[in-house]
Amino acid sequence: MDKGKLYAYLDGQAEAFGALSDRIWDLAELGMEENQSSAALADCLREAGFAVTFGIGGIGTAFRAAFGGEGPRIAFLGEFDALPGMSQQAGVAHPAPEEGKTSGHGCGHHLLGVASAAAAIAAAKWLETGGIPGRVEYYGCPAEENLSGKSIMAKAGVFDGLDAVLTWHPSCYNVVLGISTLANYKAGFSFTGVAAHAASAPHLGRSALDAAELMNVGANFLREHIPSQARMHYAITDAGGNSSNVVQAHARVEYVVRAPQLDQVGDIYTRLCEVAKGAAQMTGTTVEIELIKTCANVINNKTLESVLQQNLSAQSPAWTPEDIALANAMIATMKDRDLTLVGALAGKQAAMALSQQALHTGALPYMPVKMPIPASSDVGDASWNAPTAQLSAACYAMGTAEHTWQMVAQGKAPAAHKGMMLAAKVMAGAAFDLFLDPEALKQASEEWRLELADRAYSKVLHS
Repeated sequence: MDKGKLYAYLDGQAEAFGALSDRIWDLAELGMEENQSSAALADCLREAGFAVTFGIGGIGTAFRAAFGGEGPRIAFLGEFDALPGMSQQAGVAHPAPEEGKTSGHGCGHHLLGVASAAAAIAAAKWLETGGIPGRVEYYGCPAEENLSGKSIMAKAGVFDGLDAVLTWHPSCYNVVLGISTLANYKAGFSFTGVAAHAASAPHLGRSALDAAELMNVGANFLREHIPSQARMHYAITDAGGNSSNVVQAHARVEYVVRAPQLDQVGDIYTRLCEVAKGAAQMTGTTVEIELIKTCANVINNKTLESVLQQNLSAQSPAWTPEDIALANAMIATMKDRDLTLVGALAGKQAAMALSQQALHTGALPYMPVKMPIPASSDVGDASWNAPTAQLSAACYAMGTAEHTWQMVAQGKAPAAHKGMMLAAKVMAGAAFDLFLDPEALKQASEEWRLELADRAYSKVLHS
């Protein structure tokens, strides 16, 4: 099977893969609860001859599907979790929650997991037909949105020993992501005080709410003394109650801390913990600190990214008038269009040019960027443990922001399916090239080791 036949196989299966992505869109299961979604993907891979193992990394909905034997190990990453509060009817160009549903695929993970599975199956069929030595692996990765499932898996050693990891993300444009992300830590700070009547006996109380508010004040002062690209976001998730005449005995605030490098975010987190302890000391309360999850910055690999770019440049989506019409209807609902990533990757002029398109045609040039985008992805955790590269493929109207009803509404559209299959072709084609070029895999490994130098993954994570 040559590369043309690889693409022909994917074209012939496009309808089936589209139906699978629609099923996962319908399920819209939240992180760590994706039982039916992960099972549907695993069944698809199992039917293609993959051996499936569930529960990897200690997560019930995480799984590995493997095909082949000795030789290079090339893996594809799949996601399938939805977002809470994102219910929306498909194909409707106005906010219209679906009756009986509260969640929705506002980040395209129903497409992400299926395209990676399609690429893995196509690559496996090629290996089998050609008698090529090697092993194709697919990793079903839960809970990207809130718990960074790949981080949990990486800490368990799931990605160790892989020669290359390929993945993608649904987007508004076709581009190889030669850009890093921000590492982050998410933590909860629970304060415990003493309740009292706020009028008759305030001296007997110790306010947990005061402690939470003082922590936030201290964090605001800390912001002046962290790297310029670092971020701290917070939400008071428990204010202690609704009675203003009660000294609140409990309160909780959750923080997400982001920074360009994993060790930087760890240092900021340590300092934030000291702020919390100081707030507790000032108020005569106690604080319990819970590190909810960590997420590493992406370690880019130019060798693998270049292989993806060669394959992306050979593809071009074919949009119909109906595709364009739906995209324009969606664009008409957007107050602001999100072209942040295009601007970061290709400059303002490219962003301006793309703003004139309803759906992206062609591909952006590959331009490695030193500055990270102001967002995070647990793909970073995989990239610290194996050479990794990823792309974006156009599945949505130009400028559609992630985590919006517009993205959910477009998730079952023909354009979304076409972008999904384009990503599958690019990743399968890249695997084809890498299996036939051991020197490229060796170069990717050497680049990865040099980039990490002495920054071992386990050494820059807090327990």
